[in-house]
Amino acid sequence: MSLADDAVVLHIAGFLPAGLFRLQRLCASVRRRLLSADVWLLAFRSGMKFASCDMGKTGMRSLVARLPDDLERLELRFRWCSVGVDGASILAERLPRNLQHLQLAFRGCGIGEAGARALAERLPQQLRSLYLSMRGCPVGAKGAKAFAEHLPGQLRELCLDFRDCRLPITGIRALAEHLPSGLQQLRLQLGGCDLISSDCKVVMSQLPFESLRVLQLGFESCPLGFNGASAMAQALPQDLDALHLDLDWCNIQAEGAIALAQHLPRGVLRLWLGLGGCSIGRDGAQALARALREMSKLERLHLDCSRCRISFVGAKNLLEQMPSSLTSLLFDFRGCGIDVEERQDLRDMLPEGLSASSVIF
Repeated sequence: MSLADDAVVLHIAGFLPAGLFRLQRLCASVRRRLLSADVWLLAFRSGMKFASCDMGKTGMRSLVARLPDDLERLELRFRWCSVGVDGASILAERLPRNLQHLQLAFRGCGIGEAGARALAERLPQQLRSLYLSMRGCPVGAKGAKAFAEHLPGQLRELCLDFRDCRLPITGIRALAEHLPSGLQQLRLQLGGCDLISSDCKVVMSQLPFESLRVLQLGFESCPLGFNGASAMAQALPQDLDALHLDLDWCNIQAEGAIALAQHLPRGVLRLWLGLGGCSIGRDGAQALARALREMSKLERLHLDCSRCRISFVGAKNLLEQMPSSLTSLLFDFRGCGIDVEERQDLRDMLPEGLSASSVIF
């Protein structure tokens, strides 16, 4: 029995009633019945995940041979599997052409430039939503450009995860230039890539903001500095429903936080700001507090100020300015120089209805 057969038995057994039988005691006849039934369609539709598997060409061929041609939704996630260029090419050749929703993840799977090009060239053009993670794969500028040039024009939801790929700026610019104009949701994760402050304004100017309602930008550990943060902030669209910015370890400092506070959309419903290790200080926290006070529609807020040394005064300013519309809140104040007594004072300031666990020290 092939690796792919074993994987689907493990997956389908997860849907069976608890205690029906122990998986390690599956007899051959039960395994045959599971595999002979129409379980592959259910498995592919609900999503299949492989971790630390010696997949190789043989395993991938066995897996894709069972892909139904009429699938409209497919989710395959590989994590630290030996997929490689050959495995990616085999999968690309068998992707159903009528897919509407596709999720593919290849974290640490050795998908190089050639594998990225093979996948890009075979992306179904009817796709409405695409989640593509190449995290930790050396796809290079040419691989990123291939994905950019073959993105389906009808996409409404797009997530591209190139964290830890060390993409050069040429690859990042190619992605920004070719994003479909009708996107309603965009998640672009470039943590650890070579995006510096002088390039940020160019990239932001090319993003298709006109129809966006949800925007997520992940630039963690990119050397943006306060100039890059300011350029990004000035380009932010103002009519978003949800905004997620991850700027951990981008060294935006107080000046970057002040610029960000000035340009955050005031009508946003959900806001996630990751500013860990950014040295925004008390002044940056105060500027963000003033911005939050003006967000009268804000329902959910996640603010990570860990290791920013904003002190008790900065944390107090933030809590005092919380809009009354909030229904969900998470503040991360770890490493901010707040002592035990001050922590209790801050918990006592939480708006009514929010748990003390909403603040992390």
